[in-house]
Amino acid sequence: MTSAQRSGEASSGEAEETQPSSRLRRFLSSPVTWVGGVLSTVAAGILVAWMPTGGRDLIDRMTNADPLPLLRVTEDLEGAVALDRPIDDADDRAALLTDPDSFPRLVAKYGGATVGRVDVSIVAEGGRGRVRVVDIRPRIARKLPALDDSYFLPGSGGEPAVISMTSYLDRPDIRFHLPGKAGGLYFSAKHIEIARGEQVGLLLTFEAKKAYYEFDIVVTVLADGREYQKIINRKDGTKFRVTGVAADYRRFYEGDGSTWYPMRKGGKCRIFTKSKGC
Repeated sequence: MTSAQRSGEASSGEAEETQPSSRLRRFLSSPVTWVGGVLSTVAAGILVAWMPTGGRDLIDRMTNADPLPLLRVTEDLEGAVALDRPIDDADDRAALLTDPDSFPRLVAKYGGATVGRVDVSIVAEGGRGRVRVVDIRPRIARKLPALDDSYFLPGSGGEPAVISMTSYLDRPDIRFHLPGKAGGLYFSAKHIEIARGEQVGLLLTFEAKKAYYEFDIVVTVLADGREYQKIINRKDGTKFRVTGVAADYRRFYEGDGSTWYPMRKGGKCRIFTKSKGC
C-alpha cells in the first residue's frame, strides 16, 4: 500500500468521524430546535402555573417528598426521674454530685425514665398544598414493672406547659384524649390541617402510673389522596420512656439545680409515706 493510499484512507476515516458531530452541531444550532426548546420551557411553565398549588404537589408526589417534615422533636426531662439500676461507677457518682449537665447522660446509661408523665414537643411543617393529620398514637415496644432503684426529685420548676393532648398508657385504649378528665378521643372530634409551609406545634403528654413503658409515636397523615405514616423516636433513635411511681425505692435523691444529694428522711417520708423506715 502506497503512502498516498494510506493518506487517503486516513482522510476518509477522519471525515467519517467528524460527519456525525457536524450534523449534531447543525441540528442544535438550527432555529427549529431552538424554538422547540423555548416552546417546551414555556409550556412547562404554563402547566406548572396552571395546576393547583403551582404544580408543586405533583412534583413532590412524583419524587416521594415527605408530606410532613419534622423541624424539631424535644423531650421534657424536668420532672422526677427513676433509674433501673444504681449508679455504681465511681466517676459517674462523682459526676452526679458535681456536674449537673451530666445528668441526662447518666439517666440514659442507667436505664432511667421520667416518673408519671413525659411531654414530647413536636414542630412539623406542611409539605403539600394541604396535609391532614388524622391520627397520632403511641406504639408500645416494651412494658415492665415500674422502675424502683433510684428516685430523683428536682427543685420546683414552675407551672407545666399547657397540655394539647394526652395518652394514658395504663389504659387499654392508649389513643390521645382531649385535655381534662372528661376529655374524649382527640382525633374522633377533630383533625389537624396544615398548609404548605405552615408550621404547627404539638405537645403530646404520655402518662403512666402502674408500669414502665418504652414506645415510639405513629403519625397518620392524609396527602395527595393517600395515607402516609411517620414513626417518631428520640433524636438518638431510641424509644421514648416513662415509668409509673414505684411503691418504694432503694435510694432517694433531691436536687437544687446545681447538684444532687441524698434526700433527708423527712422529705422522703412526706412523699412516700409507706417507704421503708417511715
